[in-house]
Amino acid sequence: MLLFEGRNGDGRIARAVFSPEGGGPYELDVPASPVFLVSIPVEDTVPTGHISLEAFAFYDSQGRDITTSFDLTGGTIQ
Repeated sequence: MLLFEGRNGDGRIARAVFSPEGGGPYELDVPASPVFLVSIPVEDTVPTGHISLEAFAFYDSQGRDITTSFDLTGGTIQ
């Protein structure tokens, strides 16, 4: 399973797309809530552990890529 948790208090993120080594892409709908936890089954070829920040993208409700509007330099999303 791919688990993705975070905060989406302003509701800007509608979908997250993950492309980890060994599989994907995997698309997750992200709820517009202060704190969320979503999951999706993944192939056995995907290694366990954390996924690099370069392996995913965020989209708004209109389908626009909004990944670059987040500061990813600290290893987490701010």
